[in-house]
Amino acid sequence: MARQRTLGGEPDRRVLIIGGFGGVYTALGLERQLRPEDRTEVTLVNNDNFFLYTPLLTFVVAGGGFTGVEVAGEINDLMRQVLPSYPTISQREVRVRVRRTT
Repeated sequence: MARQRTLGGEPDRRVLIIGGFGGVYTALGLERQLRPEDRTEVTLVNNDNFFLYTPLLTFVVAGGGFTGVEVAGEINDLMRQVLPSYPTISQREVRVRVRRTT
């Protein structure tokens, strides 16, 4: 999935960009600003323009008892139905928690 571009002859400098939203746009900006005489190699390792922050995949239902368990079960069922549409997210990354409040 790496994308590489060398400007000029054999490069004097090498720039490695990992990816994500910021990485993609940094690589595009460098590509526009660098000239062939700069002799710089820019490698973008992952050209997906998003970064998945997995802690956001934890759902917490506040309030135990029957209602809390039912809501958590519905969220869990919904996530398991939706996940096949997102093959880069594993089921282990999605968590549903019930917390009892007093």
